[in-house]
Amino acid sequence: GEIRDQVIAFGAGKLVVSAVFAEGGQAMEQGVTFEVRKPGEAGQDAVWLDTKYDTKSVFSLPSGTYTVRVLLGLAMAEQQVDVKAGQQTVITINAKAGYIAASAAGATSYVVNEGQEGLDGKHKWITTTYDPKLNIAANEGSYQVQAFNGDNLIGEKVIDVKAGQRTSVTLP
Repeated sequence: GEIRDQVIAFGAGKLVVSAVFAEGGQAMEQGVTFEVRKPGEAGQDAVWLDTKYDTKSVFSLPSGTYTVRVLLGLAMAEQQVDVKAGQQTVITINAKAGYIAASAAGATSYVVNEGQEGLDGKHKWITTTYDPKLNIAANEGSYQVQAFNGDNLIGEKVIDVKAGQRTSVTLP
């Protein structure tokens, strides 16, 4: 009947993740998602491991190299990180994102497309929302915003989203 205490090392560490819209800018908070993935073997996709939804998410992981993905609205950014056994690794991902805000009298939906036309002369569809106003995070870049009332196009405009900024447009 002798009792012994033993310390067992599992080779795990903590990863603390947060994100900002732009370098030194506002934190991504409400609605943010963090995913951790293990890089895939040569020529294969990364393997999903865990998802958290806290502004500052904490993951317990075996030591190794991981890809961390932040998602908010249409915005997505990734960063590779090394987790060391017995240590806490803290990273802040710069999502290089801003917000698209649009309004139009009588609008029942909005369509967001890529800003640049494809070879076929059309803008590639990204998403559709069914709200009276559009308010969605997006990576910096060019987007075409269309406002509809039912099936009728109210107006459209190509806008540029800049990291850490809100781009507002009233249609038509």
